[in-house]
Amino acid sequence: MTGGPPEVTLRVRRSEPGVTKQRWESFGVPLADRTTVLDALFWIMRERDRSLAFRCACRAAMCGSCAMVVNGDERLACKTGLAGLATPIRVEPLRSLPVVKDLVVDMDAFFDRYQAVEPVVRTDERLAEPAIISPLDPTRLEIGAGLDCISCGACYSACPMVAADPDYLGPAALLRAFNVLADQRESPGPAPAREAVFGRHGIWRCHGIQECTRVCPKALDPALAIRRLKRRARSGEFGS
Repeated sequence: MTGGPPEVTLRVRRSEPGVTKQRWESFGVPLADRTTVLDALFWIMRERDRSLAFRCACRAAMCGSCAMVVNGDERLACKTGLAGLATPIRVEPLRSLPVVKDLVVDMDAFFDRYQAVEPVVRTDERLAEPAIISPLDPTRLEIGAGLDCISCGACYSACPMVAADPDYLGPAALLRAFNVLADQRESPGPAPAREAVFGRHGIWRCHGIQECTRVCPKALDPALAIRRLKRRARSGEFGS
């Protein structure tokens, strides 16, 4: 008795805004050792439907391009294996961002909020000498724990407050805000970034649900960074 390789079913949410309505389309995909969701999408595009749209670049969990929702959770398609996922496997675009086509979303809103926190250090002009930063400094260790963000948008998609408040800065932007504002080289005083971070749609919008931390593919903790911003704002260290 012979047969082909085992298969799993991928249900992909398809749409082309203004052209087609959202629909689910199912594909039987061969299951081989270490097959990832991204591998499966490429197989569908090659063998079944060349019009399927999705993003990828590095295929090494470094660029964040292939972030999408798999079985209800935000994941990187390139590092998510098919084996072990409940079937049928549901693949959807990131949430709270406009869909361009199928699994491709428009990331402009995400990056607009990232830019709103002025994500670069404004050097304190009062410093007469270069800052000497010990790698063992507690604040430097806190900053270092959040520097591996790849801007994939998974936390933004998973955050219930982003869904409820389209103007909320979101976890990735606030994680970066903590890294900048806690830096000892940062210039104190008023700045548009501080107004955004501590304003109506900044840190106080976070309810501590921690979905951002749960789905981060780099195991970062944006929720902790936001709590640190709140504590320092209350103490007057950052202003409010």
